[in-house]
Amino acid sequence: MVLSLIAIALTAGIAYAWVVRGFFSAFLHMVCVLIAGAIAFGFWETVSLAILNNAPSGFFAFAGDAAWGIGLIAPFVVSLVLLRLVVDSLVKANAQVDDSANYIGGGVCGLVSGVISAGIFINGVSFMRVPAEFFGHQPVTYGSAGNFQATNNLLVPVDRLTASFYNHLSENVLATSTPLARYYPDLAVAAGAQRMSDGDGENRNSIQPSAVSLASAFTVGKQGGSGEAVLGDF
Repeated sequence: MVLSLIAIALTAGIAYAWVVRGFFSAFLHMVCVLIAGAIAFGFWETVSLAILNNAPSGFFAFAGDAAWGIGLIAPFVVSLVLLRLVVDSLVKANAQVDDSANYIGGGVCGLVSGVISAGIFINGVSFMRVPAEFFGHQPVTYGSAGNFQATNNLLVPVDRLTASFYNHLSENVLATSTPLARYYPDLAVAAGAQRMSDGDGENRNSIQPSAVSLASAFTVGKQGGSGEAVLGDF
């Protein structure tokens, strides 16, 4: 419940901040937020692995445990600040519209900015080494058969809305050969599942790529549609 309230507060606070600044300013900020989000997800893996592979020991060792969260949040914040600086330097004056357009348009643009900003923040924090139930929210639990199952959403599911939006972009307007949607079809659940370990999530949830190797893999139901398991060595 606490995390839901945090999500609502962040979303509402950002939305209100841009309502009072008017539609044009809110629209420009929304565009910057959308672009910053795309940059953050685009560089997420690169930045996270760089942090993970270079995490120091001792007092700052926590950076390795928080690598996947920092790797998403930091590029978003940096990109947003830089984009705002560029936009503010290019656009010197506000556009004058009537009060209704300012409040309605500013509210809609502010709400979008709030959802994306809060969604990236919460998704980032969810990938850190935090308890399986974090601030009253646990997106994944054990089912009766011992399997993982998705359980509840935030009251305002900014994490799922944000992930779904960029998943859609990764296969359409911003399509790449390795789309986000392929690797994280349900990013919010992936974050929760990553924290499901002994000790209520106390175990490490990240590891350096050099620490493991893939010996073999198999695929079920992909070979000519026959449904057999196919084993391949690497």
